[in-house]
Amino acid sequence: MLCLLAAVTALRAAAMSRRRLAAHDALLSLFKDVVAVALPSATLHVDAAVGDLPAEYGLPSGSEFSKLRPDLVCKFADGGDGDGVGSSSDGSSGILVGEVTIVPPPALGRYYERKRSKYRRLCAATPGAQLLVVAVGTDGALHPESRAQLAMLVGSETRAADFAAACAEIARERPGARRVYARATPPAPRA
Repeated sequence: MLCLLAAVTALRAAAMSRRRLAAHDALLSLFKDVVAVALPSATLHVDAAVGDLPAEYGLPSGSEFSKLRPDLVCKFADGGDGDGVGSSSDGSSGILVGEVTIVPPPALGRYYERKRSKYRRLCAATPGAQLLVVAVGTDGALHPESRAQLAMLVGSETRAADFAAACAEIARERPGARRVYARATPPAPRA
């Protein structure tokens, strides 16, 4: 009986893991589509190790970077207006490193910063590289900096709001999204 209970528990855990991965993949697919529309001439690579990307991307080849696997890396021709993702004043090409994550609302800021720190050094070592982290809470809230960067990428707050709504829909369907978090703020200190 105990073995049967352990087997059922393991099957449930595996099913939840698959559904969480499917939610991540749906968010990544949405993000890829947005990038493809915003940067139509971009060459996209999804879930590729940095060491496996073409040399013309100019990504560092050191061992500390080669095994990193960003959700999305794309090379694009800069727009030339010098303001935001996909633009610079010299008309050169750029690299966009993108990460997506769906997390419980209390962890949204922490996971956003974790993803930024993971790829910060890679982007600093790559000429023309920009990092865009799309962090969405299971309650549907998009991290404010993610939303601002997306607005710059798509060129309009309205299109960014549409993207945020689509992200929210995906995030709310992720397993564990309906969990109620009793405290959104820490308790007040005792006197």
